[in-house]
Formats: sequence, structure tokens, C-alpha cells
Amino acid sequence: MKWGRKWGNIWGSDAIPDNKIKITDMENSPPEAIVSWPEQGTNSLYHVYVDGKLYSQTTATSILVQLPSYGRHWFQIIVGGPASYDENLSAFATAIPGGRAKLTWDESGSTDIKYYAIYYDAGLGGALSYLGETKGLETEWISEELSNGTYIFRVDPVDRAENRKQSSSTTTVTIAKYPNPPSGLEIESYDEDHDLATFSFVESEMPPTISGYHVYHNSGSGYIDYSTVQKNVASGENGFTLEISTSGKWAVGIRSYNSSYEEDNVDVFVEFELSGSPIDLLDEQPNIPGSLDAIPSSGGTFELQCSYLASEEKAKATAINFYADNGLGGEINYTSAVASGTVEDHTMGENSIIKVSAISVAMVDGRTYTFSCKASSATGRESDESETTTGICDATVPDDISNLAGEAVNYDE
Repeated sequence: MKWGRKWGNIWGSDAIPDNKIKITDMENSPPEAIVSWPEQGTNSLYHVYVDGKLYSQTTATSILVQLPSYGRHWFQIIVGGPASYDENLSAFATAIPGGRAKLTWDESGSTDIKYYAIYYDAGLGGALSYLGETKGLETEWISEELSNGTYIFRVDPVDRAENRKQSSSTTTVTIAKYPNPPSGLEIESYDEDHDLATFSFVESEMPPTISGYHVYHNSGSGYIDYSTVQKNVASGENGFTLEISTSGKWAVGIRSYNSSYEEDNVDVFVEFELSGSPIDLLDEQPNIPGSLDAIPSSGGTFELQCSYLASEEKAKATAINFYADNGLGGEINYTSAVASGTVEDHTMGENSIIKVSAISVAMVDGRTYTFSCKASSATGRESDESETTTGICDATVPDDISNLAGEAVNYDE
């Protein structure tokens, strides 16, 4: 029996190392295996997953697993205790979204195939690069852990002479291991009589996967303390209040969490100063850029251009971040810029138009991308997004010349 990678993690803590999960093949038919792991605490309740699906739960540190078939299988152990047995397992059955990409394909028709090479775009929507290869003629491959995002994969057959056929087929895999973060956290008002600050935010893009939001702060100085939840906001809400009375430079952050209490790790925060009352905001937004244009450039890149109007600025812009979708009609990814350009130094609020341009990362030839951009201040606070524009990626190399010849001539005119 062949075993795939084994992995596990402790709910709300670090991952159990691979070598801590032991798998013993019972060499039975139908196939069975004993899966065991070290104890993680008295009365802990362990949820056992096989191939990404909940198999059983136990308070013991080992279990006999009856497998659906011979071949490669994956095991994961989640600690949900200390607790008694759950009456309803549905929350755990959907609590572990896939964090790895599994590819399958039909074998090549050639008889001298040595292996298959795996390529991907690293979730950036650009050119594909080598990622790994199969052992022999396997027609299934599973990646290492991937970050959240949408990934494009290609599988190329390679023969014994190391000739590689670039496949015409690609596939897309979306990884949503952790809940999507919220955005746009703002302080709306401050009630001096009751020392209450009111905040608003934009809910995560995938609310079905969100159980709620945790609010954190820095108690008026230093970094935000993400070890102590200050407020729990229910999914579906987009605002909350905090009691804030101590003077200082405050920072308030918010993170989404799913049914397993796994949090996103994107820092969404707002800063302000309380030196009495009312609250003085420290971190305003720059103006929204305009006149966005995307011009195809060499190597599958784009020259991205926009204009920034500095008049009526509330926060001085220092950079323009350009964003794009995956070229397949998906949503624009505002968590990873495809390019960034510097806004020339200027007097805040002056009546001037500043031109900004930047070259994007390489993208996939032939795809039509949708672009947008945001202005960013020195503190990293971004404006709202600009209007969008589209561009078709052109990475095709021109046809070669032919019949090149040379001769020596006299030329006098």
C-alpha cells in the first residue's frame, strides 16, 4: 500500500509535525491502517480526517481506519477538546477546507513517458513556473500546503530522452484554507459622554465561510495585542462599539474566523489619537486615482498608467498600487498588487495632477485582464479603488525573419 503525506494540526495552536503522526499498514483486504499520535492534553477530543473528510472522533490517541481503496491517502488530526463527544458533527465535517491542490489527469498516449512535470502560476496570474514532478507514471499529484488564492496548474509529459511536451491544458484550483479578511475598518464617531467609539467595516467576500469577527486593540500604545479578544462581532454585522477612555495613540484591528475558530492573518486596522475629546484621526485616506490605462508591454507585462489629483487631499499619497483579476473573469485581487508606482513628492492638497506609471508582473498570454488601482499613504492606508480598465496580454514572440544574407557594397551618393 502506498501512503501519501501525513499531516495534522492542533485546533488553535501549531501544527503537529509530520513525524508525530504514525501510520501502520495492517496489510489486510479491504485495506486498513492504524493511525496514532501523541496525546495533546487530558480529555482532548480528536477529530480524524481521511482524504479531507471527517472519518471519526475519539478521546484515544489511535484509531483503526478502514480505507476505501488501496493507493495514496491523507490523514489529519484536529484537537477539539477537552470536551465530550459532539452530538452534531456537521460543523467539523466542513471546518477544514482544502489547503492543498490535488491534480489528476489521463496518461499520455506515448509509450516512452518517464514522468510528468507540474507547473503553476504561484497564484499570481502570471507566467507558469516549474513546481515539481511525479514519481514515474503516476497520474495524480498533490501539492504542499498553499496560501489562500486561485492557482493555475499545467502538467507536461516528459519522455526518457527528457523531451517535454508543453500541455495545452490548464486547470484552476481555489484554496480557501482560512476565512477571507474583512476590509475598510473605519472609526465613525466618538460619544464623549459615554467614552464609546463606533466603528464600521466591510464584511468578508465569502460570508458563508465566516462565523464572526474578533476585535483587538493596543490599549492606547504600541502594537495591537492579538492574544486578547476585545469584542466578538457576529457574521452579517458591519459595525461595533468599544469603550475607549484612556488617552493615547490607539490602534484597533479586526480579523474574521470560521467554525473552527481559525482566523485570517491579514492586518486590517485603524489608528487614531485620544488626547481628551473628541478623537483626532491620524490615518485618513488619500484621493482615488483616475484615468487608468493598461498598455501591453514586452514579456507578457503591462505598462499601467494613472493620474493622481492632489487637490483636497486629506492624506498625502506616496504610491499607487495597481491590482488585477486572474484574466478569467474573476474578482480583482486587492490583497496582492501586480505593480506599484511612486507618487512624486508634492505639497499636500496642492492643485496639481501627478502622472504615475509602473510595469506589471508577467501575465498569461491571450487573457483579458481587468485592472484597478488605489493610492497609498506613507502609513500604508489606501484609498478606495479607481474605476477599472481592461487589457489583453500579448506575450507572443514575433515570427523569425528568414533568408538573411549579407554582401559588401560600394555606396557613394
